[in-house]
Amino acid sequence: KMAGGPLYLTEEIPGGKIEGAVKITRNRLGQFHMHIPIATPWDRLPPLKPENKRKVVALDPGVRTFQTSYSPQEGVGEYATGERGFARLFNLCWRIDEIISERKDPKVKLPYLDRRDLKRQQYACMEKLRGLTNELHKKVANDLCRRFDTILLPEFKSQDMVKKNNNGRRRVIRKKTARTLLTLRHYAFRTFLASKVLLHGSELAIVTEEYTSKTCGRCGHIKDNLGGAEVYKCQKCGFKCGRDVNGARNVLLKHLRQPKSV
Repeated sequence: KMAGGPLYLTEEIPGGKIEGAVKITRNRLGQFHMHIPIATPWDRLPPLKPENKRKVVALDPGVRTFQTSYSPQEGVGEYATGERGFARLFNLCWRIDEIISERKDPKVKLPYLDRRDLKRQQYACMEKLRGLTNELHKKVANDLCRRFDTILLPEFKSQDMVKKNNNGRRRVIRKKTARTLLTLRHYAFRTFLASKVLLHGSELAIVTEEYTSKTCGRCGHIKDNLGGAEVYKCQKCGFKCGRDVNGARNVLLKHLRQPKSV
């Protein structure tokens, strides 16, 4: 409660006490959030392991499978939303579009109270959507930092992928795929992961992703016509592999080929 009344917290304060100034914000749904600064001395952060003793993982971002991982030490893994989670994200996006269409329909003039109610419903769906993706980001980042010492992540420029006209090139992905891609907020995940690796003594390296999906992981042949196939099959040597796994493995190989700065 605010306005001079008592303040009830939904979570415990880290450390049991507040040191320094706090910031209280109110979102579009009328919910209050308290932002508490927590000091993390740099001398308490875990030290990096020697390079020859690190567990390395390379990631390949996607849509239905949020991140596909490849590690020489632990093999292949997937961080997926699953059919149920994917359906929840899509249904929320569909509901938001439906509400916006109803609010802005020029043929129907809604009373003010109805417009306000629809606006609140829209914000509620948007907050729920953001909460689901934030939860996904936290679970994936925590698991990666707990298991691996070096994490390789491609740049993955989502904004360029969803543009209908990017430097004269037409968009090749469907509208539904583009919407889901933006909903997953891959750049926000990259930013969150960059802050988590510091607390775990891990290291994050950003790798360019040119031709990582099209290149054969065995012979290096580049296949231009990937299409929507889930399995990568090399036209030159016959190598077969999951498309996302091949991409993650190529991210690792590309990182190893990059010259190290001295």
